[in-house]
Amino acid sequence: MIVERFSGLLAAFRAAGAKIGTSEYDEVAILSFVAQPAANIVTTVRELEAGLRARLKWLSERDALSLGASLAFVRLVGASDELGTLADAKLLLDMQTIVTARQTASIAAMTAATT
Repeated sequence: MIVERFSGLLAAFRAAGAKIGTSEYDEVAILSFVAQPAANIVTTVRELEAGLRARLKWLSERDALSLGASLAFVRLVGASDELGTLADAKLLLDMQTIVTARQTASIAAMTAATT
């Protein structure tokens, strides 16, 4: 059943124009556990992704999709009494990943500028 759910979400994302490669499979897998229609999940992710790209110009398309998927998970699962804490923990871990990526990019830029 979960394989069908994953495949259905993958197809729905691709039909909506998302470029889903193997590096995005983790996000789709996590979203497979959200008990909502695929169309609702995809719409939520794509809206958040578009908002992120409009506000954070430095985000790549791949990063915006990944962060949009994480934020969608938090939005869709966060209201649940049983799963709300899980959504909070996931959001914190995702934000930590973004901060680390920004720090790495800044260090790389400074190194390139001094060599």
